[in-house]
Amino acid sequence: MARRGMVAAGLLLLVAGCGGSLPRPAAGIASSPPSAAGPSITVAPDTNLLAGQRVSVTLRQFPAHVTVQIWECAAPPASGRRGCAGGSSIVYTDSHGDAQTALVVTVRAAEPGGQTYVRCDQQCVLAAGVIKPSPDVLPENITTPLAFSPVQTETLANASLLDLTLGEHEPGVGAGERAVRGTCARVARTVDGGRHWQPLPDPPAQAMTDTTADCFPACVSHIRFATGSLGYLYGPDLLTTHDGGLSWQHASGPNVDQLEVLDHAVYRSAWTHSGCPGPCDISVQRAAIGAADWHPVINPVDTPDRGGPPQLVGTDSILLAGAYGSLAGPVSARAKLYRSTDGGATWQKLDDPCPNSRPDEVVLTALATAPGGFVAGLCQQHSNPSTGTLITSEDGGSTWSTPTPLPSGTIDMLAAASPQRLAVATAPVSGGGSFQAKLFVSTDGGRHWRTARIDPQQIEQSVPAWLGFETAQVGRWIGDPHGIWTTYDGGQHWTRWAFH
Repeated sequence: MARRGMVAAGLLLLVAGCGGSLPRPAAGIASSPPSAAGPSITVAPDTNLLAGQRVSVTLRQFPAHVTVQIWECAAPPASGRRGCAGGSSIVYTDSHGDAQTALVVTVRAAEPGGQTYVRCDQQCVLAAGVIKPSPDVLPENITTPLAFSPVQTETLANASLLDLTLGEHEPGVGAGERAVRGTCARVARTVDGGRHWQPLPDPPAQAMTDTTADCFPACVSHIRFATGSLGYLYGPDLLTTHDGGLSWQHASGPNVDQLEVLDHAVYRSAWTHSGCPGPCDISVQRAAIGAADWHPVINPVDTPDRGGPPQLVGTDSILLAGAYGSLAGPVSARAKLYRSTDGGATWQKLDDPCPNSRPDEVVLTALATAPGGFVAGLCQQHSNPSTGTLITSEDGGSTWSTPTPLPSGTIDMLAAASPQRLAVATAPVSGGGSFQAKLFVSTDGGRHWRTARIDPQQIEQSVPAWLGFETAQVGRWIGDPHGIWTTYDGGQHWTRWAFH
């Protein structure tokens, strides 16, 4: 979804990878070298690896046409055990029993058969085992060592972006990052618009769950700053900083899915548990900037079946909370929209503003705002999300325009620099293979669109997506894990700066 920031001199960002000055004692893990006549797994490079580094993995002489799962483990799995909990990669062997893939490694890996994540003492293990059609095809895992550098330096070279926030007073951009396995939240900043980055001290990972293991799954995946010093890491846990990201404190309370600074206050979409299906007991809560006391303003949120916590946006003193349905299920996905015209004191529940059609349902899936009461909404067909239209409102969501077509493709991101200058972009994706992230811009309120940028890439783990404008002229787009596109002329031209 589009994230609209405040008028800013700089930014803060969220990324993925582990680091820190971590000299470790040399310690080897016994691993039998693969037989020349049997299955083998190799990695390249295979020495002095850094956390978050991308390696090439090659399988040879496995059974033909089988599904193989690859795990990074802190130690070789015991006989008969299929690997380690947590993240992994899946490949399919060809007629010769060979396969190749890419994997991002980390110095934090799971112990075999458990959920505990530990740091590898200089060496982890990569294990590969057949899972389909049956593990009996190859009963044992095939392993190879992962030899990490004994000193993991403070670097963002192997980091990948997760999220971006716009600062108000401090000229900088920050980024947080998490590891593929385990949790390793990080924050970085820039003082030159994203050309160069400086890592900030790592937020605490262990404090978010217990004192013995890293948090899994990742405890935070988003970042927002209200001022140059006051910021938040969230999703689903919540951390706060009062010194510009130099230190972070864990804030107890419910899970947090959305958090935005709107109309001089902080709003969050919170939930207490899952399983109905979750998240469940969703509410919208408000706090003063920097305060620890949160007060519900919408409780409970009426969400569509299989829907999640609402997106939060605002324009002037008008606030909107959009709870969207799931496009994957057979139940209705018509959104529930909440609107406040008095700075969040009272809220009115409204119907989905997207004009419905039969037999196919059309539903609201994203909102974006610009100053002056302007709101834009993304409407998509339930059965065919690649068919989308745009609706706009000049009065803060009280009335809406006739829908206009969007570019074809799975559009998920929406941002507004002004009522005339709009941008949309493709959705975040995960998996493997080739992918083209696309950015489209309109200068006439959505009547016509042009392709502003295409960002081709190979998917390693996942491709994030973030789109937003700081002012009517300055905007940012994250279309790949390793770079930020910036416009200084309202979307006419975009320049990519590599994240490093």
